Amino acid sequence: MPQRTLSAYNCMIAGNVRHGFAEEAFELVRELCVSGEKPDAYTFSMILKGSTSGNAGISSHFVAREVHDQFSKSYVIGDDVLYTALFDAYVKGERIDYARRVFDLMLEQNVVCSTSMITGYMNQGRWEDAEDVFEKTLEKDVVVYNAMIEGYSKSVEMAKKAIEMYIEMQRLDFTPTISTFASIIGACSLLSAFEIGQQIQGQPIKTEFFPHIKMGSALIDMYSKCVRTEDARRVFDYMPRRNVFSWTSMIDGYGKNGSPNEALALFNRMINVSRITPNHVTFLGALSACAHAGLVGEGMEIFKSMERIHSMRPRVEHYVTYKKD
Repeated sequence: MPQRTLSAYNCMIAGNVRHGFAEEAFELVRELCVSGEKPDAYTFSMILKGSTSGNAGISSHFVAREVHDQFSKSYVIGDDVLYTALFDAYVKGERIDYARRVFDLMLEQNVVCSTSMITGYMNQGRWEDAEDVFEKTLEKDVVVYNAMIEGYSKSVEMAKKAIEMYIEMQRLDFTPTISTFASIIGACSLLSAFEIGQQIQGQPIKTEFFPHIKMGSALIDMYSKCVRTEDARRVFDYMPRRNVFSWTSMIDGYGKNGSPNEALALFNRMINVSRITPNHVTFLGALSACAHAGLVGEGMEIFKSMERIHSMRPRVEHYVTYKKD
């Protein structure tokens, strides 16, 4: 092509971004600027998309700041496509305050962006900011409610609000999802609210959600924290499929509720029968069970197996627990 137009450059940039060639896309942008052509809103949005692809080799928030600065100084008028791309880059770069500035500029604050803002604030424990975004979201859906419930359910101080939000969600006839139930059960665990947890458990039992791994693991954790290991084991045995988190929750539940032998039996079954690879938390639960039962030899073997068999380097907490044996 003797004379490359802006449209041609944009087409090539978009193609490279779509196929994961972020560096090639950035090189085309540099070539575009040298050629005398000026990037437009679409060019900027593609650059931002490339920076968040995971193949860029450069931090998304750095690109976002540069792009934000460039189009703020230029003739380019931002639209919601560009603002959404800029917002996404800031969120993925964990620059939540910059993301909020862009969010407030958007003419249509869509549910996807609202949910990202809420999640970002919740992860930083900024409850009031998350609530502000939630209140300003006009067309709320189950995903927005789930973001609020999940955020609240991670904190003892805010867990009660998760339950209140769940009740409001039901009052408005939103259908709960797996994430909703798992988060609410998590909130009940933090509050040791066994009776509320049982009432909530009755709802997914009537649906296809109950045997779900995420739901089952949350219930095991709740029952264990409420010192109801028999109920936790019933849920565990009912689950058609289990992952490392399900096994770990049950092992930890036994260990913390005075049943170290059951914890170790389950740990051995997990590895030798079900062939599930334990994680650091699983090992911590098994070592703790050995410490409580006074099983020095078993604790030593489990500790050594972390590196020897599972290629897992022990952490400080493993050494501390192991020394208690």
